[in-house]
Order: sequence, then C-alpha cells, then structure tokens
Amino acid sequence: MYKLIVHIKGWKFNQKFFRNKKFERINKEFKTAARNTLKKTARTNIRISQADLEGLKLITAQEGVGYQTLISGILHKVASGQLQIQT
Repeated sequence: MYKLIVHIKGWKFNQKFFRNKKFERINKEFKTAARNTLKKTARTNIRISQADLEGLKLITAQEGVGYQTLISGILHKVASGQLQIQT
C-alpha cells in the first residue's frame, strides 16, 4: 500500500487531511472562486500578423495548450496588472 504525502511550501499533508470535511468545503470554495474568476463573458476580435499567429500556435503546441487560451491569459495578466508592458 502506498501512502500519499503532499508537500506544499513546507507543509506536509497526508491522506487523512484530504478526507477531512473542512478541507473538502474549502477546496470546493476555492474551485468555485477560480471558475468564477476565469469565466469568459465577452468576445473580441483582433487582427495579428500570420507570422505571429503561427509563432503562438507553435509555442502552444509544445506546451499543450490552445493559442486562444494563451492569448486570453496574457491579456488577463496585462489587464490585472500582473504583467507590465514596457514602452
């Protein structure tokens, strides 16, 4: 039998912790908050060069994500101030 032990930034959790009702409730709240934060509620169209689009598709194919997901993530980071544009 294998024993599950998870390390998160110096904290050590075992299987008993993850079966705890309080953990399940908090985990559900975090999942709901994450889902609501990332909901896509608006559409937009942008025009970019074919070369840039091909470059994005190449990068995302290597990373295993969609190019629209990457573009959306970058725009979100810029809009939320997590990524600064250098001029």
